[in-house]
Amino acid sequence: ARAVRGGVECSVTWPQVWAVHLRSRLATRVLVRVQRFRATTWAEMELGLRRVPWATWLDPSAGVTVQATCNKGSALY
Repeated sequence: ARAVRGGVECSVTWPQVWAVHLRSRLATRVLVRVQRFRATTWAEMELGLRRVPWATWLDPSAGVTVQATCNKGSALY
């Protein structure tokens, strides 16, 4: 595990995620990175998002909200 801005980043199993979510007295939420990819255009962003196996976690009829961050200057605005 390593400290990052606003939290902790680590690789864990799903049972460990559930345990942190249920037992943590500090965390207000647990965020899970389900996929990581590079996108330099909106088309690449859309393609990368389409490749995420959303049905693993969500009902296929559910909507998805995506939050993206950029480490450097971006032309995606």
